[in-house]
Amino acid sequence: MGFSAKAAGSLFGLPSAFGIVALVAAGMVTDRLLRRGVPSRRARGLLGGVCLVVAGLLLTTLPLIHAALPAIAVLMLGYGISVTVNTFANPAVAELVPPAQRAGILGVFSGLSVSAGIVSPVIAGVLLDNATTPESGYTSAFLLSGVLLAVGGLFFALLVNPERDGYREPEAGG
Repeated sequence: MGFSAKAAGSLFGLPSAFGIVALVAAGMVTDRLLRRGVPSRRARGLLGGVCLVVAGLLLTTLPLIHAALPAIAVLMLGYGISVTVNTFANPAVAELVPPAQRAGILGVFSGLSVSAGIVSPVIAGVLLDNATTPESGYTSAFLLSGVLLAVGGLFFALLVNPERDGYREPEAGG
């Protein structure tokens, strides 16, 4: 996009800043829906899945945008919306497991989640190193990220169902 290294470095924080806003907003919306009696399947599973699909679709459009401000806006929205998955996934996981195992399972889940922060830069680096031009490398990286997010979101929306799959206390005497 023609930014200097200093400007690019400054802009790097914008998607994360928007991600914080999106996390808080998603949590507020989900809490409000649950208080109104909306099933967790819809408030967490469907809404979380839709957020991931939208984020993925936004990121797949990045290679098509050649103007700086729209590209920054799409990147902020796509990345920011994608991190809301934690707002939906952690409570859904907590609903699925017995209380005695909840902390351990959430720890494992968090560990698996942050592993993307280790793996994704390596994959992006491989894509960039093997591309004929930096632009085609970034195009491949954003397309791969967007497609994985959208497909993951679709699976999230279809499969997350805490009411059906959640832990239920054993009945007394049974």
